Amino acid sequence: MEISPDIQASLILHNQFLTPSTEKKGKEAIIDVIRSIGGLQWGAEDVSLVARLSDYRAAWIKELIEERELIEVHVLRGGLRIIPADEYPLYFAGTREVIQRVSDRRLHIAHTITPDHAAILEVVHSDGLLTMKEIKKKTHLPSTSFLVNGLLGAGRLIRAGRKKNQVLFATLEDWLPGVDLDAVNEAASHHWLAKKYLTVYGPSTVSELAHWAGWTVSSSKHILEGMADDLEEIISNGTSRYMISGTTFPEKENRLYLRVLHNDDEIHLSCSGRCHTLFGYAWGYHFSTTAAVLENNVIIGEITIRKKKNTLTVEGELPAVDYELLEEQVAQLGRAWHATPHMRI
Repeated sequence: MEISPDIQASLILHNQFLTPSTEKKGKEAIIDVIRSIGGLQWGAEDVSLVARLSDYRAAWIKELIEERELIEVHVLRGGLRIIPADEYPLYFAGTREVIQRVSDRRLHIAHTITPDHAAILEVVHSDGLLTMKEIKKKTHLPSTSFLVNGLLGAGRLIRAGRKKNQVLFATLEDWLPGVDLDAVNEAASHHWLAKKYLTVYGPSTVSELAHWAGWTVSSSKHILEGMADDLEEIISNGTSRYMISGTTFPEKENRLYLRVLHNDDEIHLSCSGRCHTLFGYAWGYHFSTTAAVLENNVIIGEITIRKKKNTLTVEGELPAVDYELLEEQVAQLGRAWHATPHMRI
């Protein structure tokens, strides 16, 4: 079977809740959206959710983290992601190899709990939510940041919200009691992650799956081989791609629409090597203030978004953009941030 890039693009945008017929509404929809699309990149969540929820407010993410429905963890590609708390064991088991491969002082795994690690766990357990500065002050340990990051990588500590923009840390057992990171084996988590990716971003290649998860191409190929009974192979532009068997393709949208997509939006992170083929634009990686403008399944250009105090400034040059639709999206982002928008397009 052969499927055109246009049909693939429609399917991905539909599964990403970016079209008028799939747009969501309300705080309660955030968890379903994040669960469905495989998490959000931290720092991109507000712009990404404005593109997917008609009434999003930035405070909702903070509330859902404090309510322990969502968490911030290093998983896919080692990036800091916002995921549903109950899916943490699956992401954890499926990406430890990734964390080990990209290991550095900021991101690594404490394979052995030393007395210094134990001292940090004890003070965080006994004193509750603490910032890095507070942990340093209470333990007087050298290399506190390195030790804390190792405990994060090992799943012993967890980010539990923020206080004045400083990350708060808690022990996993205190913050998410009952969550067992050993409950899922690696093979099962690999299958689960690959199925999630292909459900949302398929039809895809082995290398695209590897890029999304942070796996090697060889391990991604092995994972897909173990899922052969669940997959269907198609041809697109002469390239073999895989999708979940029984995938249905949506009808073409009959309403005009426009979405502003953060530079770290899931569309970019998951389709970076095929953005031009799918959406007609060579979308490269730039500063985090850069965003792409998607209009009716086509990316028409990029803009910059800057928020300073209560002012939101949007600038850029766009060919033949539907100004009213763009103005509507920018106004929605302004409402989410309680900022007054100024457009220079």
